[in-house]
Amino acid sequence: MSCDRSCDGNSDQNDGEERLMDDTDFRSVIEYMKLVKIYREHPKDKCVQMILREYASDETRLDQLRCEYFEHLKQVNDDFPFDYDIELKRRVFTRSGEPVATRLAKDIFNIIAVTEGGDFSLLREMLSTGKTRRRQQSVVKDIVTPEKCQCATELSILKDTIASIQASVLLLKQSVHASEMMRTQQINQIKSTHLGIKSDIVECTRTVHNVTSSAVQGMGNISRQAMSRVTELEDRIRFVEVYLENKTNTTPQRLGYCGPYPLRYDAPYMAKRISNVDVSPTMNSKAAMTSYSLSPSSVCGGTPLTDMCCDSA
Repeated sequence: MSCDRSCDGNSDQNDGEERLMDDTDFRSVIEYMKLVKIYREHPKDKCVQMILREYASDETRLDQLRCEYFEHLKQVNDDFPFDYDIELKRRVFTRSGEPVATRLAKDIFNIIAVTEGGDFSLLREMLSTGKTRRRQQSVVKDIVTPEKCQCATELSILKDTIASIQASVLLLKQSVHASEMMRTQQINQIKSTHLGIKSDIVECTRTVHNVTSSAVQGMGNISRQAMSRVTELEDRIRFVEVYLENKTNTTPQRLGYCGPYPLRYDAPYMAKRISNVDVSPTMNSKAAMTSYSLSPSSVCGGTPLTDMCCDSA
């Protein structure tokens, strides 16, 4: 029983150590990716300054990172041109040189640059020996050499592809926006034209109606005036006819005139006298004759009979 508990305790301890190692590795990867991002987004001087600020110019931590990244570089590159046993120079303080932390930050920058596809000549200045190694095939079968990371190239291609897609989408949006603007302008123009045509039609209809009404009213007035004038003329003609007919049947003796001057009954003179008589258009011939007395004074329109007589000469 105690053996089981001790075995369980050892297994729990091993699991805890494995989890701790996994967490440490994960943090290291995150830290490395952060530095890679700084390298990609900024120039060398700016990148070195940001690395110094990130680690507060801690020489111990910077040297530790430099060694870790250098070992990682040797592992992921099959064409590493130097000996695998080569080591980095030890950075020490000098009076007439850069601070140790600054040189360590520059070394980290150069290692990341080579890892991202840079030239291996950047490493010569920081190596403790300049001896190169011959490229040899690994004779250990159990060691699996990791493939070279092509993340930088693939990431660059991916960025270019994304930029091209974004440009195409932006161009498409601009084209759609221009089409929408043009369509809106055309619709507004068609609406304004339609409203103008409708207004013109309404105005023409109103004008035609007014002209037609005026024409009909004018024709009616002309017709009524003509009919009134015709009726008036007919009444006058009938009156003259009746008067002339009665005149031929009437003698001066019947009128009771015994003066020395003969009366004038010629047609022109009587027509002139009759034209001065006011006869209503609606008055018929009989009413006219009834209202108009055949006395010598009435025949002459109220003038004395002596006016109707011929001169003695």
